[in-house]
Amino acid sequence: MSSLFSLPDDVVLNCLVRVPERCYGNISCVSKRLRSLVLSPELHRLRSLLYKDSIYLYCFNKERVSFQWFTLCRSEETTTDQYQLVPLALPSCKMISSSSTVVVGSKIYFIGGYFTPLSVIRILDTRSGKLTRGPSMNVACTHETAAVGVVDRNIYVIRRCFGEDENQVVEVFDPDHSQTWEFASEEIVQSLEKKVHAMDFGVDRIGGFYKLREGRLRKTMERKGDRPICVCVVESVLFAYFRTGGLMWFDTKLNAWTRLVTSDEVLTLEGEFCNVVMSKYDGKLAVFWPGYEIIGYMKE
Repeated sequence: MSSLFSLPDDVVLNCLVRVPERCYGNISCVSKRLRSLVLSPELHRLRSLLYKDSIYLYCFNKERVSFQWFTLCRSEETTTDQYQLVPLALPSCKMISSSSTVVVGSKIYFIGGYFTPLSVIRILDTRSGKLTRGPSMNVACTHETAAVGVVDRNIYVIRRCFGEDENQVVEVFDPDHSQTWEFASEEIVQSLEKKVHAMDFGVDRIGGFYKLREGRLRKTMERKGDRPICVCVVESVLFAYFRTGGLMWFDTKLNAWTRLVTSDEVLTLEGEFCNVVMSKYDGKLAVFWPGYEIIGYMKE
């Protein structure tokens, strides 16, 4: 280990980038220098160049009274499929804590939120570790959330503007070429089958999708009397977590929601678990919800 300490930082980083993330916890305990390198944005940038499926979790730390980034990796203490959260040294910003988020390549896009108008977006480059402000959308709406989806690397945002003439506004952003917002002919959204699917927070609890070829929003996926908390697409299957219905998947052929059932259990997260978040990870559905500690569930 003494020979490792004599090497320059860039050489050590190139060694660490080839070590599984599940080992970083132990490595960071060896010395202050290694801990600093493990948490450094440069190591995270180098790892982001490797092809992999990653989850980034942004959490509020009550002890530090601040927000903190984590990434998910397999636990080194067991041979089973158990995971642990590893802290990351990425920028912390209160403004993005309640934004709609979407990922294109190595960048995470934060659109609107409770603390910013909906026309504002922020972009986190996971390779460089830099958080920047992106180009504003054309129309500023007063509602705090927006339906956001990615189709063919283009970002679609569906918003409802409130006023004398209440209507739906759809804008599209091309991050690879024009990098500008253009108009396209209370929601959460995921992309599926060349459509942008949205779940409405309104009284009717109706979902819908924005069909790209037709350039219009169609209503479908009705589930009255229940409120969607979050949605996620895994292997072309649309999942949603409802406040009372729990975790369900949508059958596009039957146009109906079905509770997720296995031979052993029905997965529902009861009562106060109203801040559930879901994400695709390594072909599985990862579900997180708050408790005395961050709790997670991985579903094939």
